[in-house]
Amino acid sequence: MVFFDRTRYLRALFILLPFGLTGLYFGITGLIEKESNLVKYEGVVSQAKVSNMYDNLVEKYSKAYRIELKGVEPIFRTHITKHIEILEPAVNIGDKITLWTRKNSHEIIKLEFNDKLLIPFNPLTWMDILILIIGIVFTILSVAYLIKHPEDLWGGDKEKMKKL
Repeated sequence: MVFFDRTRYLRALFILLPFGLTGLYFGITGLIEKESNLVKYEGVVSQAKVSNMYDNLVEKYSKAYRIELKGVEPIFRTHITKHIEILEPAVNIGDKITLWTRKNSHEIIKLEFNDKLLIPFNPLTWMDILILIIGIVFTILSVAYLIKHPEDLWGGDKEKMKKL
């Protein structure tokens, strides 16, 4: 327990504070995401269907709506049930569509079909808000601790410091 107590200040300085600042950065970046940063694809639908796709992130199969465009390499998809319910009756083979994804991703973020917006761009997600809140909490707690207890840096005796 002595080692744990003596390293409290260093843990706050080198682990909790960077964790909080990283959460702040990614939370703010996610919340201010602009539509102009998305990658636009246009083309004719060669295949559109609901299928089970393996998701490496969660390591399981999940229901997804897949769209393949003629002449465009990646297969685009969405796992969001609300989007699947919108796209399944609307998109057919041979339709000309325009869709947007994030860079280095094939997840559909926005989709237009015959100049009608089927899936609107929504930059706010609960995950970005949660990461921002966690970042704020960890940053405030670690900075408050670092300011209030500087004597913990050297592992000094708190009772002795209070008497001086």
